[in-house]
Amino acid sequence: MKEVCVKLATLLFVLLIATQAFCSQINLNTVSARRLAQETGINYKQAALVIMYRNANGSIISYDDLRGVPGIDQATVDQLQSDAGIYLGDACDGDYFSCHD
Repeated sequence: MKEVCVKLATLLFVLLIATQAFCSQINLNTVSARRLAQETGINYKQAALVIMYRNANGSIISYDDLRGVPGIDQATVDQLQSDAGIYLGDACDGDYFSCHD
């Protein structure tokens, strides 16, 4: 019985770590400018420009879309693309309340 409890505790710990890693990822199509700036190292003005672009043009489908954001240079696009914590998810991905009335 003790062995089963140890295995169960280990499994729960692994699931907790995996959940935390997933939740710390940033969906570029739902993130706020504040969080984007805080967690990526780009400045707030650049983050706000990304959000304004997204709001005006719809979901960001690829990192190439960011090249159309005025004030965002290739180095910033490369920085965002290389950040493992950023992904291009569906605008409703993980955010039920903003996608459902």
